[in-house]
Amino acid sequence: MDTQKMGSFIRELRKEQNMTQKDLAERLHLTDRAVSKWERGLNAPDLATLEPLAEALGVSLTELIAGERAEEKKEDLRAVIGYSVEQAKRRSRARRRCLGFALGIVALALVMVGSILWCKGVFSVAERSTSPDGEVTVTVYDRDIAQEPFSREQRVTVQTEYPGGEVSTAVYGGVFRGLWWSSKEELYILSLETEEGLRTVLERRDSTTNLDAWLRLAVGEAGMDFGGADTQYRFCQWAEDGQNMLIYYRSWEQEGYFWCDCGSGDISGLFHFPVDKRGEGV
Repeated sequence: MDTQKMGSFIRELRKEQNMTQKDLAERLHLTDRAVSKWERGLNAPDLATLEPLAEALGVSLTELIAGERAEEKKEDLRAVIGYSVEQAKRRSRARRRCLGFALGIVALALVMVGSILWCKGVFSVAERSTSPDGEVTVTVYDRDIAQEPFSREQRVTVQTEYPGGEVSTAVYGGVFRGLWWSSKEELYILSLETEEGLRTVLERRDSTTNLDAWLRLAVGEAGMDFGGADTQYRFCQWAEDGQNMLIYYRSWEQEGYFWCDCGSGDISGLFHFPVDKRGEGV
């Protein structure tokens, strides 16, 4: 179909009828802008508009599609059908373009939302835990959420949310290994695997304590003979009072267990047994 030819024909017929573009548009319940586009060959009339347009211009449907006056022929129906098929294809192409554009927008939006959530650490949560009284929530992320999202450094971000909206954030090196709440106070034990070995942290609302260093000091003040630099300490569990911690220790010559008050540092219930020089219990 030649839209330029059809447009010129529409303009010629409109003028023969002494109609302006606006007059013709009003008869068809359209805008004069649509008529202008037809006459300039920029667009073709809709299939539903063809019949009323032909009637308004005083020509047959076939003549309007052909863009010239002609006698009725057997091929008239073919011309109408061809026009219908072409219009249907044009609409189908337009729908596919719109659908492709919409899918592209949706995909882009999903990528953007996913990127934002990744940067905020939503996909990096290693653990989310609430204190026994339900007042404090700790969220552990397996990376530093404040730095480059795809950094290869092994870091752990710990966010603690207290009543009233207060939030504290701490970043540690290493890999998260566990978290244990005390039943009495807003404190918990955090365990991390670092390049130097296992690191244990005692977290309170107003302070963070390196548990290994604190235990060495407590053992030394208690006058124990196993608190050398080579002694290793491991947190085992909280006592029912939520104040005392059961600690496993191991040095070159002996190993055992003791209770330690996390408030006063007092040590009690010491139990130990020797190990042989191969580091195995006897």
